[in-house]
Amino acid sequence: MHRFEATFPQSARVRLMFWRGALGMFRDHPIAGKGIGTFQIFFPRHRSPEFRAAGVSYTTMYAHSEYLEARAEQGIVGAAGLLFLIGATAAVALEALRRAENPPDRWILCSPLDVAGALEALPGINVEGSARCHVAGDS
Repeated sequence: MHRFEATFPQSARVRLMFWRGALGMFRDHPIAGKGIGTFQIFFPRHRSPEFRAAGVSYTTMYAHSEYLEARAEQGIVGAAGLLFLIGATAAVALEALRRAENPPDRWILCSPLDVAGALEALPGINVEGSARCHVAGDS
């Protein structure tokens, strides 16, 4: 473990181990990945020895990063497809927002932007709801 990582909370250190495992899976099969839904199967082969030392006694079904999981399971092909879908969704939603003449229509159109909030996966950090739109008066 790097000195800098030692300052992270336990959950963040464990996530870094998941992400390193996902990158290891990607390195083994960079073009097409290991196969959709196989993270839990192949992760144990790629987890670091620090995994048990961190007190984690379980495996995981997911990489806890959509982008890294797509790379591990689907390789470059799947990761490119995911980026395309995110970009296309964001482009369509932003164009619809730009064209909306009625302010309430803009709030309705925030839902596709929420889907495009999957951009959170790009840096590998899940910040769920980061692109949420809230109607005035919502609590």
